[in-house]
Amino acid sequence: MYLKIVRSLRLIDDELMTVVFSGNIKTTELLLKILLNRDDLKVTKSMTQLEIHNLFGKSVKLDIVAEDLYKQA
Repeated sequence: MYLKIVRSLRLIDDELMTVVFSGNIKTTELLLKILLNRDDLKVTKSMTQLEIHNLFGKSVKLDIVAEDLYKQA
């Protein structure tokens, strides 16, 4: 039963993404480099499903939080 569920998951699915990327800096960095077509990214911390709330009752759930160390001023 569990194997059937795991086989049906795609990397973009929240459940699998949370397990694969949460705390895994190297994997997160590789994925972002591929998706953004950039070689200058350096991930320092990897979190998944970070929920940010505001005063108006709205919230956003971030799949991956990463920092661009080479921000241009």
